[in-house]
Amino acid sequence: MRPKPLVDTTIDVLKNLPSDSTIEDIMYELNLTNQVLKGLDDAENGRTITTSELLDRMQKWRKA
Repeated sequence: MRPKPLVDTTIDVLKNLPSDSTIEDIMYELNLTNQVLKGLDDAENGRTITTSELLDRMQKWRKA
């Protein structure tokens, strides 16, 4: 499936926000959407790690 153009996705996010949204609300929603899209792209392109690998990394971070 071809991804939606970023401008169209941004417009959809803005249209779904309440009219009294603050700039912080808008930025939060746009950032969240961006992170989800990046994650989906990573998954589609094999840029993932297993849960075990994640737990190993976290252990190393805690020790550092």
